[in-house]
Amino acid sequence: MIQKKHHSQTSYLSHACLGGAAGLFMETTLHPMEAIRTKIKTNRKESVRFLTQMKVMYKRGGVASYYRGLSCTLSGAYFAYGTYFYTYERLKDDLEKYKHLSENFVPFAAAFAAGLASNAIYLPFIMVRTRMMMGKGHYDYKNFLDGAQKVARYEGFKQLYHGGPVLLTQAALETSLIFGLYEMFHSRLKPYFGKGLENQWLLSAISSFGAASLTAVIINPLDVLVSRLQTSDQTEGSIKTFKMVKKIYRSEGFGGFMKGVSGATVQSSIAAFMLLPTYEMMRSFWNKPNRM
Repeated sequence: MIQKKHHSQTSYLSHACLGGAAGLFMETTLHPMEAIRTKIKTNRKESVRFLTQMKVMYKRGGVASYYRGLSCTLSGAYFAYGTYFYTYERLKDDLEKYKHLSENFVPFAAAFAAGLASNAIYLPFIMVRTRMMMGKGHYDYKNFLDGAQKVARYEGFKQLYHGGPVLLTQAALETSLIFGLYEMFHSRLKPYFGKGLENQWLLSAISSFGAASLTAVIINPLDVLVSRLQTSDQTEGSIKTFKMVKKIYRSEGFGGFMKGVSGATVQSSIAAFMLLPTYEMMRSFWNKPNRM
């Protein structure tokens, strides 16, 4: 990802294909963790630990309870992540042409814009997936298409984008921090690693782990807010963002915004550990960049 060489249109498309594949692999693998975290974040009565929630879900629904909403991930992840990596690589190249911009600022800005673009595509999938993860008795959707059709029919098409501004902001900030910190950690740590493939993979893994762990703690309050907005409509009508913030604070205190933070830190670290090194490795074999 850290390259000074600019790319052709074909190269950008290859980034999209490889990034989409890496993103789909990561999202599918970590889907059970996301299902557990969603149950924790949407629990308005109490704070439940990750392992406790995992046991409760297994007891009530077996292994299948961890894979509710998987059709949404399979339907949207590839295109969302493909869009992300295409936008990120292209915009980063464009911004690097402006010599007055800080080298550290470029990846943060490119990642923020790419996060907005990719999540504008992924938002309806995430919305339906979040509801499906709530389990039977809440939103009985069979798959993404069934859920999307029911939301559009009974609540209006724009409901698929409910909480959109908050989610897009959260997603853009998250990707901006992860990718920006990743690039920063990578460049700072690079002198301490050799040039071999194994050393480069280890460098990428350490950089992604550090960037994702720090980002997860910062972003968690917005993550909780988005989940609450997306699951509020069936029982209490469409709640505005600011009202939801006050509702969470009044009933649960500041701790309500930090629900699931431990699981978020672990999941985000594993996700970045899987996504970024995988993307780097795939691209090194595909394009053979100068970085390796």
